[in-house]
Amino acid sequence: ALAHGLDAYWSGHADTAVGWFKRALALDPEWAESHMALGEVYYHLLPEMPLPPDSLAETEFLQAAAYDSGFAPPLFHLAELALRRADTAASERLLERFRGFNPDSGRWRQLSIMRSCVRGGAQAVDWAAEAATHPMDVVHAARSLSVGGAQNDCAERGYRALLSSPAASDFHWGAVQ
Repeated sequence: ALAHGLDAYWSGHADTAVGWFKRALALDPEWAESHMALGEVYYHLLPEMPLPPDSLAETEFLQAAAYDSGFAPPLFHLAELALRRADTAASERLLERFRGFNPDSGRWRQLSIMRSCVRGGAQAVDWAAEAATHPMDVVHAARSLSVGGAQNDCAERGYRALLSSPAASDFHWGAVQ
C-alpha cells in the first residue's frame, strides 16, 4: 500500500495517493513513514478534502514525529508551518529538534532565512547577499513564506532579491511566477 501510494504521489495523483496511504495506515496506524507520506500529499498536492490541506498535513507530520522521534523529515515541514503562522515558540522548539539531526545545509539555511525574517521582519535578512550566494535556498524560503499569503513582506523581499541578482539569473523566472 505504501509503495502504491508513493507511486501515485510521484505521479501527481493526489486522491489515489491519499487512498493508498490510508490503507497503509489501516494496516499499521503508528507507521511514521506512512503518516509522513500522507502529510506530503496534503502539503504538496491538492487532494479533494473537506479540511484545509495545511491542517491535514500538519496533523500527519505531528503523528509521524510522535511515532518515530528519530525521524527528521516531518520536523522540517512542521517548522515551515509554524514559521508561516509566526508561531515563534513552536518554531524554535521544532528548529532545535531538527538541528539535532544535522540536516543538510540547504534545508537548514532555508529555515534560518525564514526564521530571521519572521522574527525580525523583512529587513532582518540580507536578501541581496543570500540571493547572490544561495539563490536556491532563497527561492525555497520565499515560496514557503508566500503560501496562503502568510508572510508576504518576507516572500516579496526574497523574490525581489532574486530578480535583482545577476548571480541568480537562473531563478528569475521562478521569482516572477
